[in-house]
This record gives sequence, structure tokens and C-alpha cells, in this order.
Amino acid sequence: MKRYKQILLGFVLIISSACGNLQIQPEAPSMPTSAPGAVNTYIAQTAEVAYTQTAFAASPTPTLAPTFTATATPLPTITVRIEQLRLESSSLLIIGQLYGALAETSFQSFATLSLYDSQGGKLIEQETPCIATPNEADKLCLFVFSMTDLPAGLASYEINGKIQMDNGLILTSRAEGLFAKEETLANATAGDATPISSSAPQLVQPTASISKKDVSVRVSFSSLFYRPENGSSLNADATYFGDPAIINASNVELCASIVEQRKYESGKTTQVTLTDECKAAYFSGDNKYVDASADFFFKPSGYSFVLTDSPDGRYQILDVRASVVLKQNQQVLTTSEQSHRPVPVRVIDTSLYNSQATATVEIMAGQGQTYDLALRVYQVERDPDETFWSFFLAFAPCLFPEICRDRERVKESFQPIKLMAGTNASISTSFSAAPVSEEGNFIIGYEMLVYFEDSVIGRR
Repeated sequence: MKRYKQILLGFVLIISSACGNLQIQPEAPSMPTSAPGAVNTYIAQTAEVAYTQTAFAASPTPTLAPTFTATATPLPTITVRIEQLRLESSSLLIIGQLYGALAETSFQSFATLSLYDSQGGKLIEQETPCIATPNEADKLCLFVFSMTDLPAGLASYEINGKIQMDNGLILTSRAEGLFAKEETLANATAGDATPISSSAPQLVQPTASISKKDVSVRVSFSSLFYRPENGSSLNADATYFGDPAIINASNVELCASIVEQRKYESGKTTQVTLTDECKAAYFSGDNKYVDASADFFFKPSGYSFVLTDSPDGRYQILDVRASVVLKQNQQVLTTSEQSHRPVPVRVIDTSLYNSQATATVEIMAGQGQTYDLALRVYQVERDPDETFWSFFLAFAPCLFPEICRDRERVKESFQPIKLMAGTNASISTSFSAAPVSEEGNFIIGYEMLVYFEDSVIGRR
């Protein structure tokens, strides 16, 4: 029995040591009753157990703690890299990136462009946000500077990049360079030109081609009525379905050609260019699609529908036509066209009240030519069926009036007017409700449109 308990005690001590020096109180062996002289054996065993218990209860010998040497962690750094630089007679385009490796992905970033003259005097300064590009290794963000109407005496540039992280750390970097003298001094002769060593980067070709199916362009005239002597503008909107960093570094530009179609009394027709211009396209937006836009100014020679004098005889403007293309390295990606006629009258007053519609127009030009004004009144109805089905699309279709509403023409009136500059003309008509166009529809109001020939010039 004693032999068994000794083995068991040893086994428990081994398990206790393996489990982290767990303190176990070993069971004292009972007094033997068998052989004489066994008392001495018992005393020896008891002394051994007492020594073991004392060893467990004693405080452990203190161990010296390891000594650690503090090592300074270097701060992260960023670098300004210019990937495209194009200086022309009246425009400057600079595209670049801030590079670096940051543990944090949440930060604010900016880039500041400063332009200097040959004496080091600052001519202009411009700051722009730096667009984050989290999906590209070491590329922190993209910046684009596109400037026109540059100051005279342009000689050098400096770009300062700044990143401010959420923990308060601010990182900065700078890049600078000289513009070539032959670019900035357009009037200098070849013999006078002195080469200037420049650190400006060379134009970098795009790293990726833009697919035609990923881009689209929309064109619209800013206003259908304007005074030709003051001019007007054409707006071009381009959309790219992809990463803005790719297309912004791909030499993409919007180019507009705006022409005036003329017909002379002799029957001859000509085309006169009003605007032929290209502008760098800078895209911004979310990750699904990004947009770029540009405005192109034009100034026609007069109004349509009236005769204009010229050395080649009198002519009439047939229309103003605009064609806008989105190009990459002179390759056309997509095209959009639009045209309109600058009409010689404008609406100055409208009234739609008590079943009576009235419009007054001001005549801006003309020498007695006769044209028609038209006034059309429409009954606007709500269509419950279309509203119900739009419920399943969160009523999004109803944001477009033609979807959930029906329009029924209830009255139309025509009146000839003579074009005499500085005079006014009026047109009016009475109307009444008509039966709804579809069963279940109900009337919610009326709408009037004013036409000069086939052009809409007013709405109420």
C-alpha cells in the first residue's frame, strides 16, 4: 500500500509541475501497523513530505527582468512625382502622384502649385485636393492642375504635397523644375534662345488604353436664348466607367467644333467655324463612374430667321452645330453632336389662370419678316397604375414627369408676327378641361408651351 501511495504522489508532483507549479498538498501516509520497526520508516517519510511542503510554500527566488533597448521608429515619408507636364502657349497641364507607404489608409491630402518668374517672384499659386488611390501599391493619391490664361514671364514651378493623417501626423514633400525657355518665350528668335537645364519630367505615355465602350459624352447648349453679340457657351459632359486614376493619366481631352451654317440669298451655303478647341479632361467621382466637363464659348454672327448683311451678300443662319469628341492621344473614343437656332424673340411674360393662357414676347431683331408664334396648352394627368408599379422601384421612375404623368393637348393657337426689333407681340387662348386620356387618371393641372416656328421659347 505504501508503495502504491509513493508512486501516486510522484505522479501528482510531475503533473503539478507540468501545469505551472500548481501547489498540491501530498497526502501523508498513515501509520503502518504491520512490521516492528516500521516507525523509523514512517518518520523518515514524514520528514520528506514536510520538506516537500516547505519547498512549495517558500517564496520563489527572484529572477532578473530582461533589459530592452528602445529603438526609434522612423517616420513615414512621401514623394511628389510628376507623371505628365504639358505647357502650351496659353495652358498648362500637370498630373502627378504622391507616393509612399503608410500604415493608415485614412488621411487628407492636398497639392499646391506655385509658378515663378525668372527672378524667383511668385506669379500665381493654386491648391487642389489629392484624390486617394487606395487600390494601387505605394500610390497614395493623384493630383491634377489644369490652368489657362497663364501669366507672362513663366519660368519655373514648385509643387508641394501634404498629407495629414487622423493621428495628427503631417507629411510633406516638394518637387520643382524649370520650364524650357523656348516654351515660355514664344517671341524669342532661335538665335536669342539660350538652353536652360530643366528638371521638368518628359511627357509620359499612358500606361493603359481606354476602351470606347467605357466612355460616353453628352452635349447641351447652356441656353437656347441669348443675345448673339454677347455670345453663349456649349457644355460637354463625359463619363468614364472605371478608375479615375487610370483615365486622368491617359492624355484624354474634350475637343469641340462649333460651326455656323449660312444660306445666302443667292442660294449658296457656307459653314463658318465659331470655335475649334480642345481642353484636358479631368475626371472625378466615386469608384463606379467618374465625370469630366468643359465649357466652350462661341459667338454667332446674328439671329436665325433674319437676314444678315455681309460682303458676300445677305444670308440667313440655318443653325449652329456643335460636335464634341473625347480623344486619347488623338484617337477618338466617342462623339456627340447637337444643334440649335438662335431665335430672334424671347418670352418676357406668361399667364395661365382661370382657363386663359397668355404669353408676351420681345422681338430682338428683324426687318419685317413674318413668322408664326404658337401657344399650346396641355392637361396634365396623374396615372395611378404607373404610380403603383413604380412603387416596386422606390418611386424612382416618377422622378421623370413623363413616366407617372400623362399629358393631353387641350388647346392650340397660332398667330403670325412681324419681326421688328424693339417691339413686343402677344398671343393668348382660352381652354377647358377634357376627358382624361385613360380610365382611372385624374387631372392635376395644366401646362403651356410657347413656340417660335418649331423652337420652344417658353414654358409655364
